[in-house]
Amino acid sequence: MEVTDGRVLVPSGPEATAAFLTVRNTGDADDVLTGVTGPGGHRAMLGRSADIGHNARSMAMVRTAAVPAGGTLRMTPATLDIMISPPPRLAPGDRLTLTLHFRDSPPRTVRATAVRPGELRTDGAQGPAAPVPEPPRRGGRGPAVRPPRPPARTAGRPAPAAQPPPAAPPASPGPAPPGTVRFRSGSPSPRRPPRTAAPAPG
Repeated sequence: MEVTDGRVLVPSGPEATAAFLTVRNTGDADDVLTGVTGPGGHRAMLGRSADIGHNARSMAMVRTAAVPAGGTLRMTPATLDIMISPPPRLAPGDRLTLTLHFRDSPPRTVRATAVRPGELRTDGAQGPAAPVPEPPRRGGRGPAVRPPRPPARTAGRPAPAAQPPPAAPPASPGPAPPGTVRFRSGSPSPRRPPRTAAPAPG
C-alpha cells in the first residue's frame, strides 16, 4: 500500500475537521481500509458525503472502504474523507500524523499538511479555487455592466461654466473708389453748402 497526498483542513470551528489521502494498492489482491488513528485525544473516523437534495449534502460515518488490487482510493470533499474530532490546532503548513489500518496490509503512517479550505479543490488536490463569475445582468445574459462614473469635482467649488469663444475682429475696409470721402464713426456729418437760386430770366 502507498499512501500519499495527505491534506488536512485548518479548522474553521470547534467541532471537527477533515483530512484527505490517496491510497494506492500496489498488490495483486484486494484489501480493505478498516480504520484511521489520529493524534492522542483526537478521534479519527471514516466519513462519506451523500447528496440529500436541494443542493445539500450530509456526512455519514462508514466502517470500511475497499481498495481493489491495482486500484486507487482517492479521498475528496465530495466522496470519502477522514473526520477528526475535536480538531487539533493547526495553521497552514503544519503537519498532522495519521495511521491507516488495513485488513491484510500492515499499517501505514502518513503526515498530512494543513491547508485552508479555499486551497483544496473538490477533487482533493491542492490549488486555488476557481474565480467566482460575475452575476448576470437583469433581463439578459452576460456580466453586469456598471455605469461610468461622473467626473470628479473639487469640494466647495462649482464647476466652471463654459466660456463662449471670442468674437472675431471686424474686417478692415478695402480701398475706397476715387471721389469717395469716409468719416470716422461718431464724427459729425458734413454740412451741405446752401443752394443758390437761379436768376430769373429777363
